[in-house]
Amino acid sequence: MNPWRAFQVYLKARVVMRLVKEIPMTKNIFKSKTLWFNVLTAVAELVGVLPLPPGTAIIVAAIVNCGLRIVTSSGVHVLTP
Repeated sequence: MNPWRAFQVYLKARVVMRLVKEIPMTKNIFKSKTLWFNVLTAVAELVGVLPLPPGTAIIVAAIVNCGLRIVTSSGVHVLTP
């Protein structure tokens, strides 16, 4: 391989490595705000604590889930990657 081609490969590899370093790390699923909100909402619905009709509770939960997804910056994992 000629030196000019090796230099071009090096430059492209450097760009790719910079992108790889910017990939956000994942967190354990038990640290997920969305998971715990959904678990608490389901438990409250099953116990009958929510004073809302079932259809309204689902809509409110969906809106809150959308909001949590917007503020979430990383993914989750179940098993250690």
